[in-house]
Amino acid sequence: MGMQILESLQDAQRLVGELGKPIPKLSLAERRHVRAVLKASDFERLDAAWIIRLFLVAGLPLSDRKFDAMQICRALPPYDIGHFLDRLSNQERVVNAEIPLEAIALTLKREDAARTLNREDAVQTFHSLFRLAHTGVHADLQDSSTTRTRFEPGTALALLKTASRIAALIVLDARDGLSKVQFARRRTAIKSFVDLAYFTATKCETSGVSAATLDLMFTLSRRVGWADFDRAAEMTPAHSSYLYSLPAKLAPMLLSHKRIAEIEILAARAALFDQSRETFQEALRNTLSETTSTIPMASREWVEGFLGLKRPPPPPRASIQEH
Repeated sequence: MGMQILESLQDAQRLVGELGKPIPKLSLAERRHVRAVLKASDFERLDAAWIIRLFLVAGLPLSDRKFDAMQICRALPPYDIGHFLDRLSNQERVVNAEIPLEAIALTLKREDAARTLNREDAVQTFHSLFRLAHTGVHADLQDSSTTRTRFEPGTALALLKTASRIAALIVLDARDGLSKVQFARRRTAIKSFVDLAYFTATKCETSGVSAATLDLMFTLSRRVGWADFDRAAEMTPAHSSYLYSLPAKLAPMLLSHKRIAEIEILAARAALFDQSRETFQEALRNTLSETTSTIPMASREWVEGFLGLKRPPPPPRASIQEH
């Protein structure tokens, strides 16, 4: 690499700022300069974190490059990861954004996250997550089949995990002494998290995702109290009802394929909410009565044991001794 190119590359690095710091707003001329430097440079020798920053500023595609979550975490603060989420992920018909979502979760996991990420940036980061969850949804159609895109399971789980972490920075705790206005805003925030869980689950209806949505909802309810959580969830009753009933929807398929471990996890999560537990148990009873001839024996025995339908074995007959 020539000295002039090296100096130009170092100049471009100074323009985009230090690793981990917010990406500065550059003029069009400065962005063009960075792009020109990259086109003329052997940038592959650079640290991956620097490549991420330089490519984002230059407007060059990143979705076809391989980066791990720690490299993205070193390159950008949470707000910028969220802001550039579409550029950091594979936005095809089946969305794969697991790595950048894990990077956001890593930054939020740090002990100093509450200090280094102010609430405004946390809200903006959440909006980025919500936009990703809402991808492909038509406003005039509510059925999950209307979504044009699907999520890879890893993407859906990472999205819900990241949302759960960021909820602690956005959803105010009642013990903080909230005003009426703050209570109203908190209720709207809770609703947004329920909506995010709904849009995510409709794009990836798996047992793991269903369990993760109920985990997220339970975490929120613990933070704000059952009464406030129920009021917020009822602001979009179709969404909350879908999430509560998803374990019941998935149960017959899991039982037919003898996926006992998965259904046990769903059973534990469904037990967290009355609505979910009741529909889940009803689905088990219906499956047992309607498909007794086809459901695998192991699945049938699990359902009978779970519902308490197993009868104790008859006592052994007394042997008749001849005298």
